[in-house]
Amino acid sequence: MVSRWRYCAGVDETLEDWFCREILPYEAALMRYLAKKGSALNLDAQDLRNEVYVRILESADHVKSAGARAFLFSTARNLLVDLARRSRVVSIEFVEDLEASNVLLRIQ
Repeated sequence: MVSRWRYCAGVDETLEDWFCREILPYEAALMRYLAKKGSALNLDAQDLRNEVYVRILESADHVKSAGARAFLFSTARNLLVDLARRSRVVSIEFVEDLEASNVLLRIQ
């Protein structure tokens, strides 16, 4: 696992604590999710993870009280949807798979 300080350096201490405690424990699961879903768009999972973390940190002040796992994977899904929209060709299976993952997030 990557050192937590790599992502947390220079961040407000309370935000840093929240991020390291609530988000980083899901990094392995996030990487599996992004590797599987991002491969359909020929995207690198590490780059996607970094973008997800940026989005999480930018909006964390508003959603710290929400469930961190749901927030993390919703953010990842939204990133993939945004990237799919920008792509000229996206398979129907990919879109259906993303829609199914959204349903799973609501159930959990």
